[in-house]
Amino acid sequence: MDDIDFGALLYARLCHDLISPVSAAHNGIAMARDEADPEMRAEAMALTADGLADAIDKLKVYRIAYGTAGSRTTLAEARAAAQGLFSRGRVDVDWPEEATDAGPEDVRLLLNLVLLGADAVARGGTVRVAATGATMAIQATGARAGFPPDVLSVLDDETEVTALSPRQSQAALTLKLATRQGRMVSHKASEGVVVLTAKAP
Repeated sequence: MDDIDFGALLYARLCHDLISPVSAAHNGIAMARDEADPEMRAEAMALTADGLADAIDKLKVYRIAYGTAGSRTTLAEARAAAQGLFSRGRVDVDWPEEATDAGPEDVRLLLNLVLLGADAVARGGTVRVAATGATMAIQATGARAGFPPDVLSVLDDETEVTALSPRQSQAALTLKLATRQGRMVSHKASEGVVVLTAKAP
């Protein structure tokens, strides 16, 4: 799979993740435009505001994780973007400043690990971040923590790159970023806990 095809997979995932909040904002505007009752109009505007805020938070994270902005973003900015993205959902991000000691080139990889961890507890849970210069670790904890088999096959390097789906693109990008830095990505799971590690030799 060439870079254009892989970029198309990431684009498909981004569109999938953005369609819900953008649609919510659109529906809120339509409701407010046609609603005469002040209370219902206020609810419609609140729906619009929530949808737009969610879309903006997603874009802030994706421009770092998927785009060239990652190479110019500090860890503090990446941490703030991740915490903003998950501030209103079912996933909490525990990313204390003192738990992170990594260089600026590690920002994109670390944020992609966080996104993978969030996918593992999409039904609700906590993603904890700990990183040093040599090792980045993400612990995702939740009642139903885990990855679907097709994502696990990518993390285990058992899927041909020509057969990737948009849902697998996050894991594939994470592996590509780790390989470029000379890191190995490993994972382990127990009941309610998934740990992802990107470690330098």
